[in-house]
Amino acid sequence: MNYFNTYDEEQGEKFFKKGLEAYRNKNYYEALICIDNAIDINYRKKEYSMYKGFCYFELGQYSETINYFKNLVREHFDVLMFYYIGFSQYNIGKFDDALTNIQFALKRTNGKIPLIIFEKAIECENNILNGLTPTLYNDSNVIENPISINGKPNEPMDLYYVGIDLYDNDQFEDALKVFNELLGTNENNYELWLYKGKALTKLNKNEEALICFEKSINLKENYEALMNKSIILSFSKDPSAKKYIDKAMKSFNIEENSSKEYDELLNNKELVYNRLNPKLNKKRQSYTSLNSNQKYKRDPIPGALRHEVFKRDGYRCVECGATNKETTLHVDHILPVSQGGTNELNNLQTLCKKCNLAKSNRHWKGPQRY
Repeated sequence: MNYFNTYDEEQGEKFFKKGLEAYRNKNYYEALICIDNAIDINYRKKEYSMYKGFCYFELGQYSETINYFKNLVREHFDVLMFYYIGFSQYNIGKFDDALTNIQFALKRTNGKIPLIIFEKAIECENNILNGLTPTLYNDSNVIENPISINGKPNEPMDLYYVGIDLYDNDQFEDALKVFNELLGTNENNYELWLYKGKALTKLNKNEEALICFEKSINLKENYEALMNKSIILSFSKDPSAKKYIDKAMKSFNIEENSSKEYDELLNNKELVYNRLNPKLNKKRQSYTSLNSNQKYKRDPIPGALRHEVFKRDGYRCVECGATNKETTLHVDHILPVSQGGTNELNNLQTLCKKCNLAKSNRHWKGPQRY
């Protein structure tokens, strides 16, 4: 069974705890990545979803914070969301909307919110009512001194995250300028060399990118730099490409990275092997699993579909009746993927961990439906 396709509360909690630690240390970008991984595994956890919104806010992504909490509040009502919506609206100059949401939250506060949130809310409310609202930057949509909760007060987003944001939005030239500026004062940061290399690759400057990836690897042997170097070398059918992609597989840490990243690594391994030896690759019909000689090739089960299966089966194992409060529940393929089974709803069932292990790779449908 695919490690990431199980409803694994324990693994989700590991991701969340790591994200929470990063959040408390004000490493909000790292926290967001970890919490996203936790939500991929168990999206029903309200606490996970709340902290994802907090990360958006502390990263200065105020419009994203507003949209995220407006959608989330329909599923998980929490008065704290209205505070963050109001603070975000305040920070982008939508003072009337901010006042509405902040006053709505203040009227419904039962004393359980953090004191700093309450104080910030009163500060915003008084500023708006007394016409003491701050001015906006001339070249942006953010006020000069934005409200912050846990971040560095009255400072814009860290330059590193600006570079990441530019890269993620395909602005590679601008991202490259940011990473070059940062490397001028911090040349021993492997992530900066990694992202500079990735930006150069997007700009078709592969020779320069190879140098950056090598510097990143020398500072820390990380799977992304190894993988990207392997891909570039495979274009010229350099035999060392295989060595680097194999090292990338060994360097991949399932507790620190997501299923999407692992799938990307697997796909790129196939790509590299195919470029080096197309005939050999035709014989490779499946991917190698994380920790054994077992092979599989499957599409991940979407979170919404997993939830639909659990809901249909009453959050119980269809074999023994164990509930999600008693054990970890998995979504199982009735007809295994290896035998042609699909992710169709009628081919999925809820099994507890014990029953799922007992079923193994057999075509078997549980007797009970709750």
